[in-house]
Amino acid sequence: MEDISSTFGFSIAVYYLYHQLANCVMFLQLSSLDAKALIRYGPMTLIILQLQIQISAVFELLSSMTDKLILAAYSLPWELMDVRNRRAAHLILAQSQRPLGLKAVGMVEVGIQTTVTILKTTLSYFVMLRAVAME
Repeated sequence: MEDISSTFGFSIAVYYLYHQLANCVMFLQLSSLDAKALIRYGPMTLIILQLQIQISAVFELLSSMTDKLILAAYSLPWELMDVRNRRAAHLILAQSQRPLGLKAVGMVEVGIQTTVTILKTTLSYFVMLRAVAME
């Protein structure tokens, strides 16, 4: 999983940064509550939010499935196996001790909590931009 994090970590970080900026701009456009703006930017905002939540849910499910795999590996009745199967079980146990969470740029765990944090930050930026735009 470390190889996956090093390969896709930067791309995922850029993806989350895009969502933060895009959501902020979409919220700013929707804040006028003009019918034309709501028709134009409303569906696009919902689609962008849905994509962000969906990708985070997929990574969260991936992480939870690997946790189940680790528990299943530790539940193997290795004491009752022959030598060849014990060696295979030993390899599986050794491999399952590595954490399998995907991290963006090697720092931030990717998942639902990250998406919630991004949405909170986006709303904070939106409030700040709206205050500046009102002045």
